[in-house]
Amino acid sequence: ARYQDLYRVFIQLLTNAAHAAAESQEKKVFVRFEDKFDKLVILIEDTGPGIDERNTQTIFHPFFTTKDPGKGTGLGLTLAKNLIQRQGG
Repeated sequence: ARYQDLYRVFIQLLTNAAHAAAESQEKKVFVRFEDKFDKLVILIEDTGPGIDERNTQTIFHPFFTTKDPGKGTGLGLTLAKNLIQRQGG
């Protein structure tokens, strides 16, 4: 179950990154791995417009989305956060 949770988190984050990158001219998603303090750190970045500072406190709330109606449920980052917390992150 642990690996399934991580798989679901990565799929969600990569999907969000791809949607964000689609709004930019470059349309790129970057995945980088780093070894910091004996921990594996995985960074997912995209060329999208970024998160408006007003939304940084609410992006993990259930049903919060910046997408147009019918384009997203607002559950993806909530699910990802819950799965990471379930694994002790």
